[in-house]
Amino acid sequence: MKKILIMALAALFGSNILAQDQSVIDRINKGEIVPSTMMYWISKDDLTNEFLKKAEYLTQSDLDHVSEMAEREIVQLNKVIETMKKIIGNETKQSKIDKKLAKYFDDPAKAMELYLQTVEMKARAQASLGAVNAYKGRAYHPMPEEMLTSFHYSSGNGFAGWRVSIVLNRNKEGAGGVLKFEEKRMMHRDSEREQKPRVANVDDSVFVKVDNLIKEGHLYDEANYYHPYLDVTDGTNWSVWMCFGKTDISTGGYMAGPNHSNALREILKYLHDVIDELCPPKKED
Repeated sequence: MKKILIMALAALFGSNILAQDQSVIDRINKGEIVPSTMMYWISKDDLTNEFLKKAEYLTQSDLDHVSEMAEREIVQLNKVIETMKKIIGNETKQSKIDKKLAKYFDDPAKAMELYLQTVEMKARAQASLGAVNAYKGRAYHPMPEEMLTSFHYSSGNGFAGWRVSIVLNRNKEGAGGVLKFEEKRMMHRDSEREQKPRVANVDDSVFVKVDNLIKEGHLYDEANYYHPYLDVTDGTNWSVWMCFGKTDISTGGYMAGPNHSNALREILKYLHDVIDELCPPKKED
């Protein structure tokens, strides 16, 4: 009742903190000033440092997403900081600060602790925002001028027990090349019916088609490695290696990437259709 009376009197005499900041005060009294669940790493320095090391491995879509999250988080943290600054004012003497805080908070010491934590979290959120913005729109590789000579793709999940690889190699002499598709199932029930690799000779048109898909889909412009901003276990790894004469480009990732994933999916579908036509899978008994 005493606190309600004090707050009412403050509002009556023109205080500018109660009407717009009461929700912040209530949250502090409940101890609810915490970072967003999706931005858990700004709660501690070591977690933030780990995230900053990962920033260069994020896809463009993840960079955009984290940037938006950080901006929203900073807005929310600023509300707490601004409210506390209004309450404390220019006071520097701890005893007087505690007296001011006692007007609004059940535990002034705890309120001050949460305030200082909020200031630290804002600094970490700003560091995260700066890191992801530095990598947004980054260019990695230009499209090689030479024609595609090799395209290798593999993906797998050791926990689930499977691996797939698609390999396209141009002949060193003469036209055309070889396309190989291999799928492995490592679970014991599947081992007895595991299919042998399917191999087919292909003409130059396959290399031209894949080369055009790489160029049109900008698959050449990829980071060396991708990783999600959230920790994931038992996920899928993938890798792509492309050779254009003397120029090699490689990329890969774990549960993330590439930036131009639509181009990769289109290439894999095309090569899968080619191998199915030239070397259909054997039907199971």
